[in-house]
Amino acid sequence: TLIAMWEEIPIVKGDTDGDGMLDSTDLLRIQQYILGQLEFDAEHEIDLDLNEDGRIDSTDLVIMQMMILSLA
Repeated sequence: TLIAMWEEIPIVKGDTDGDGMLDSTDLLRIQQYILGQLEFDAEHEIDLDLNEDGRIDSTDLVIMQMMILSLA
């Protein structure tokens, strides 16, 4: 008998890798996105626009840094 168990991971604004938390991996991935080295689908882009100005840029990066530091 096979029993499937699912753990629901909460959606966290700015979480680029879907692990349910903000950390240095998310910071690196948003930097890569801003530099054009990484792409996200439209759903992720909405979650990365942390100041909700319609763009993902260095302001969002700074906001993410502040969010991560406040969690430490």
